[in-house]
Amino acid sequence: MFESGNNKENEERKTYGLTLLEAYEQVEKETQVLQEERESLLGMEENLWSKIKQEIETKKQKNHQLRLVIEQQKTNCMNLAKALNASILAANSTNVG
Repeated sequence: MFESGNNKENEERKTYGLTLLEAYEQVEKETQVLQEERESLLGMEENLWSKIKQEIETKKQKNHQLRLVIEQQKTNCMNLAKALNASILAANSTNVG
């Protein structure tokens, strides 16, 4: 009787041990999957930040080019205004004289 109880207890321990081992292995697998997913997400995040930085730099360069164009347009307008004023003054001086 004692031995029968002992065998049953040993069997329960063995089953419980296997269950724990299986649970541990499952947790290990899940941990590995989560670690791989984390690494993948970190890679994607790094890639996205790189693209964002590149886009910001592209926009800065475009803004700089637009500022240069605007400055050139201002200079052209001022030169045209001077030429127009000189032309008007010349026309007025010939009409007066």
